[in-house]
Amino acid sequence: MRKIIFTFLLLLSTTLVFSQKEIITSFQFAHFEEGKKSWEMNAEKVEMNKEKNEIYLKNFLVKFYEGNEAISRLTAEHGKIDERNKQMEGRNNVQMESLKEKIKINTDEIRYSSQEKKFFSSSFVDVKRNETLIKGEGLETTPNFAYIAIKQNASSFNPVRKFNISSEKMEIFQDKAIVEFKNRVKFTKEKFILNADYLSYNEKEQIAEAEGNSELLLENTTGEKIKINAGKIIFYEKDEQIYAKGNVKIEQGQNYAISNESYYYDKDEKLILVGGPPLVFQNEEKHRGEYQAEKVIFYLREKRISFEENVQGTITYSEE
Repeated sequence: MRKIIFTFLLLLSTTLVFSQKEIITSFQFAHFEEGKKSWEMNAEKVEMNKEKNEIYLKNFLVKFYEGNEAISRLTAEHGKIDERNKQMEGRNNVQMESLKEKIKINTDEIRYSSQEKKFFSSSFVDVKRNETLIKGEGLETTPNFAYIAIKQNASSFNPVRKFNISSEKMEIFQDKAIVEFKNRVKFTKEKFILNADYLSYNEKEQIAEAEGNSELLLENTTGEKIKINAGKIIFYEKDEQIYAKGNVKIEQGQNYAISNESYYYDKDEKLILVGGPPLVFQNEEKHRGEYQAEKVIFYLREKRISFEENVQGTITYSEE
């Protein structure tokens, strides 16, 4: 028997005992940092390459720890421990799972950096997080899944709340229950589509905030379609309300209105404009109208408009 001191994963070294053979079956060991278990591994088979300071793994399982508690696990059919770069790799049917939260991740390859204490992948990723199904390309996360990032072509579908969000990049901050979507964001839910450069979704409060080229497309029960553009659009999912502010523009066919703020109430199909004051421009077949008031209310279901306080207007009729 011979003893090898293995310095992989920084800080404290791990002591392994091998036979004279370079191929070992039923391999297992644990890694400790500052006297506490950081992770432990079990592998069906390992092969040592002393020249490259690498260990090749087959059918292995790794458990990661915080304190004395296991927080997550990783399994893969093949992998490698790279002592020089302080990295662990897994490939082929890679599965990661939180032992504390309802989070599961599937991918083709993964790399763990002990220096950064993070996982990285450039492959397609499939994530199930509570009832939400997430897909995309490229992954960055931590062993406790406090942070999860999808690097490209991210999509998040929630069959319970019936919404789908897609973007170029997606970041999850588990402790804050905040999910951020960046670049070419599209939030689709039943009767509306919200497009923006950036969207933050608060899972606890069920509030979505969109900024940057924000555009909301609505369709009411009568089939009327409305477009709202604004600097910022906030969707209050629980209350079924939408608030827009900053250079608000409402378009419906050839008619449009502008204001500083707008409030949309989905249950009543009512749209309220305030601030500016609001201006309404109507282009009908035989006349054009320009109206101004302190408050303008669109009753979309009834197809009527109400003007309140300091009402002014001009109607121009076309010649027959």
